[in-house]
Amino acid sequence: MYETDHEQGEAIKKWLAQWGVYVLLAIVALGGLMLGTKLYRESVEANRQAASDSFLKVVELVSANPVDVPAVQEAIDAVQAEHPDTTYAFLSQLFEARFAMDEGMPEQAEEILTQALAAAPTDELADVVEVRLARVHYHRGNYEAALAALADAPSQAGAALELTGDIHVAQGDIAAAKEAYQSMLDLGDSQPRGPVVQLKLNNLPGEE
Repeated sequence: MYETDHEQGEAIKKWLAQWGVYVLLAIVALGGLMLGTKLYRESVEANRQAASDSFLKVVELVSANPVDVPAVQEAIDAVQAEHPDTTYAFLSQLFEARFAMDEGMPEQAEEILTQALAAAPTDELADVVEVRLARVHYHRGNYEAALAALADAPSQAGAALELTGDIHVAQGDIAAAKEAYQSMLDLGDSQPRGPVVQLKLNNLPGEE
């Protein structure tokens, strides 16, 4: 304790002389950190909005009638080039693969989907890619590869079972196809393609 105000003042001056510069630096650093954090958040938000706007352009072009395929590809390329590490870039790959299939280029579609699978941001989206890869394999007649892909898509059970049935039909295994279709129907009313699968099941020939 200090006996007089003068002693207290002298002690404060001495402390500031020794430590004041560090206190000042700490204040400046804290202020810089707070400003840097604010600017970083604003930058992230701006980048997120830009990525969203770029992807919305893809969606608009895809929804047009007729679809301008070169314009869609250009918009997809822009999303992937300018925002490569975003979910929007991943989603744009799914559009790109679809157009590759529409243009009769299943090998290119398979390559794109394989890349998308490696970059899938969630397990559920990875399952979506697995089903699409399976469709490409099915289209190319690679039935075993298609079935292997479907086995890795647990969150897409309905779509996987329907396609599994289709594959077994193509293989001539009617019993396995019926089992797959029925398993899909057993998932209940949550499956919007239930009526379609029921028609497929009804149209299968009887077992010998």
